[in-house]
Amino acid sequence: MTSVSSELTSGVRTLKELNARRASVKGQVTKFKNYLNGFQVGSKLTNIQVAELKLKLGKIETLLTKLDELQDQIEVLNSDAIEIELLERENIEHSIIAEMARANSILNGQGESS
Repeated sequence: MTSVSSELTSGVRTLKELNARRASVKGQVTKFKNYLNGFQVGSKLTNIQVAELKLKLGKIETLLTKLDELQDQIEVLNSDAIEIELLERENIEHSIIAEMARANSILNGQGESS
């Protein structure tokens, strides 16, 4: 019975760690969103701003893969709440994609506010 108890404790610890990592991803998306909010609609970007935005966009693009890996693990460990976890995945993915689209729009000189 201690083995089962130990496995449950380990699973809870792992789930907490994965949730913390997912929260970190969400925080990075929020940070990127706030960064994008600093751009004026239709304003001309400097070469430095364009380069910086492209680098930041590349970093945000990697978050989709990271989120997918984290969510897969969370959904396995928290299968009892799979519907909630799937909704959480969808919400975070939507946020990432929306900010990526906004960044691309800014880079294309068509910056639309959200």
